[in-house]
Amino acid sequence: AVSIMIFSLPFLFLVFVIVGNIVGWFYSATPLRLVYRGLGEVMMMLTVGFFLPGLAYWINGGSFDGVYLLFVFPLLMYGLSFILNVEMPDKEADVQARKKTFIVRKGRPLGFLVIGFIFFCVSAYFFLICLFFGQTSVIDFRIVSLFSLLPLGIGLYSVIKRKEEQ
Repeated sequence: AVSIMIFSLPFLFLVFVIVGNIVGWFYSATPLRLVYRGLGEVMMMLTVGFFLPGLAYWINGGSFDGVYLLFVFPLLMYGLSFILNVEMPDKEADVQARKKTFIVRKGRPLGFLVIGFIFFCVSAYFFLICLFFGQTSVIDFRIVSLFSLLPLGIGLYSVIKRKEEQ
């Protein structure tokens, strides 16, 4: 409510903040405990990849626009890769806690492959955007495309050098 008054944002902004907090909170909080129901990755993907950057973008820009919408897919994918990376070292503890994370259900080898594939898809997406949009008045997608190669390289390295043990 305070940010609505300070930044002159619409009431829908407060709804966005509340929904984002609920999604993040119920990742592990009762009564939903979504990570124990196999929905943790989706919730964290939305929290880290949509609500947090969306909140910052909305505050800075006053609303969503086409530029933000171009970044929704990569941000969601980076959010998913984030939570999969966080789950990797916790697999054994998550098994004992009976969490139904992707890594518990499918294993580390597939997790590494999915992370590498996510980074490949994001880089491919940015290069396609670069072909269609090149440089907007605000963003040079050629530079964004080049920067997307960094996580792709790290993701491919992790696929090649992955370890099954903790």
